[in-house]
Amino acid sequence: VGKPIAICPANFHIPPQFPAMTSSSRIARRSYRALNELLLPPACVLCDRPLGSGRSLQICRECRRRMSPVHEFGCHKCGAWIEYALMESESCPNCRTHSLPFCRVTSLGNYENVLRQTVIELKRPGHEAVAIQMGRWLGRRVLAAAGASGIQLVTPVPIHWSRKLCRGYHVSGLLAEGLRQLGGWQIDGEAVRCRRLTRKQGMLTTRQRFENVRNGFAVSDARRIRGKRILVVDDVMTSCATATQVAGTLLRAGAESIHLAILARGVGHH
Repeated sequence: VGKPIAICPANFHIPPQFPAMTSSSRIARRSYRALNELLLPPACVLCDRPLGSGRSLQICRECRRRMSPVHEFGCHKCGAWIEYALMESESCPNCRTHSLPFCRVTSLGNYENVLRQTVIELKRPGHEAVAIQMGRWLGRRVLAAAGASGIQLVTPVPIHWSRKLCRGYHVSGLLAEGLRQLGGWQIDGEAVRCRRLTRKQGMLTTRQRFENVRNGFAVSDARRIRGKRILVVDDVMTSCATATQVAGTLLRAGAESIHLAILARGVGHH
């Protein structure tokens, strides 16, 4: 499927945060950005291809084309991408027999080829800037989706504190930060927490995955999510077990609705 893209976050530069948006701070911020772009022109965080100045997304068009299909339909119910020719009465073969707790699912593509490689790389240290940019790209898709204007809170699918301690970062949390930067939504990184350390889902069957995460999450404070339309963020959804459990936990605690945003949708898992 072509030469694999190289993930090169070194050219991604986040300008410092200024304490107050006074006229002097605005001038300072603009001056900093102009100097930064002059000395270090913006480049794609995935392939290092030069980009034009003033872009809200530092992923080039070619990398986006290789990761996200343009000739397929993204299912609003489960996020899977399938060819238009396979659609039957707008029914997705990946979820037509499933009942899912999401009002909508937004994804960049299926978990395969270049997108799969990129998601795997995000789990390794040193690619935090790439994760934020992927979150911003996902945010564009969310903003284009129906009902996005009603989102009131963004929260990532949590991981157990011990895994976060070992990794040093939380991929879904970085994606959520990218979404927040682009969409301006309020973010709550601890709206949902893990109640226990579960087995890794990757080597389990679909039935084992649902059993593995059953009652595995809890809402930290129901007052923070009650009556709100929440955007839940994760990197991959395959069996729907984890996302379904997190969404159910939020809905039982009083959330009004759940919109799920994922980088990739794994299909064909049994």
